[in-house]
Amino acid sequence: RSSQLQNLTTLDLRYNKIGDAGAKALAQSPYFRNLTTLNLGCNGIGAAGAEALAKSPHLHNLTMLVLWDNGISEAGREALKNSPYLRQCEVRL
Repeated sequence: RSSQLQNLTTLDLRYNKIGDAGAKALAQSPYFRNLTTLNLGCNGIGAAGAEALAKSPHLHNLTMLVLWDNGISEAGREALKNSPYLRQCEVRL
């Protein structure tokens, strides 16, 4: 748990197979509160992971969230669309 993570503004984790568990871990971490761009494309993230990201107050600074090729269900898409923390964020599904 490095304090250096707090300085990250861009994080590209595409093709890492982090799944819902990884998405939830990212969403729960206060170390990513300065991120503006997060690429989680092609990671096996489903509705549970999308919902965790949508509910995360730590991701409120995101302006770009890439989630293509994850197979996120309609429920997950709705959670992202209605997130109070992602209002200023372009979400690419």
